[in-house]
Amino acid sequence: MGHRSILKFAHDVHNDLSNAASNNWDDLARTATAHPYWTHASSTQSLATKQRRSVLAVLMNSAPETIQSWQNGQMWLELRHRLTALFKCLESAGCFVLKKGTIEDYYQYVATPSRVAKVADAYQEADGILRAASQQTEQDYSDVLIALKYASIPPKIDEAGGLMDLVLAVAGPALNRITMTTPDPKLNSLAQQILRERAVLFEVSNVSSQFGVPTLRIQINSGILAVSGFPLDLRKGADPVYEVSTRILNKALDITRPSSLDR
Repeated sequence: MGHRSILKFAHDVHNDLSNAASNNWDDLARTATAHPYWTHASSTQSLATKQRRSVLAVLMNSAPETIQSWQNGQMWLELRHRLTALFKCLESAGCFVLKKGTIEDYYQYVATPSRVAKVADAYQEADGILRAASQQTEQDYSDVLIALKYASIPPKIDEAGGLMDLVLAVAGPALNRITMTTPDPKLNSLAQQILRERAVLFEVSNVSSQFGVPTLRIQINSGILAVSGFPLDLRKGADPVYEVSTRILNKALDITRPSSLDR
């Protein structure tokens, strides 16, 4: 966006907003002084802060054609564009701004939020939301919903990496002990000793006869885990880390490398 950093961008926009609110206050004073940021401001709050907050709320909630009609309309419109761009940058980093002001400024079913009886007002608003159409609520509370949706995104689970650790825990000892005739129950018993209850995720078998050399097969035993690379065939003497990463992790990342069984 042509800025060295988001911090520099935010600093510049904040300064320009403060200057505009102070130097061009008369352009929208009539509207800004009617906003709760002005009417409900603390007695200890500075004039500059009250002006900046109320101007920001009015600016972000006015139609472009309305802004264009103001005194110095083009300057205000350009400032709004920069604020919108800044807020989008902040949202991508998980920081959200309630553009109307405080949460009470989003209320649709409380005629005049008191700023004192907050619990009663919130209850009344919640009751109204429950009775309203969901599409209307999504429109009224769009800024709030964007933040809630971001916060509710679950962390991505690295199934491939987690399974690879478990497979490697079994593969090394099993490859060390396997012969052409090692029975499957013995291999699964070894997996049980190592993985305990997590051993149910895998089925371990001896497929040496298929390859002519002692070869271990590890099959995933779950229909829930979506990990490619199974069944996993490991030849005795092979490097388990290389083989497992080649078949499981690299497949998850769509990287192609030859297995020892292909060489």
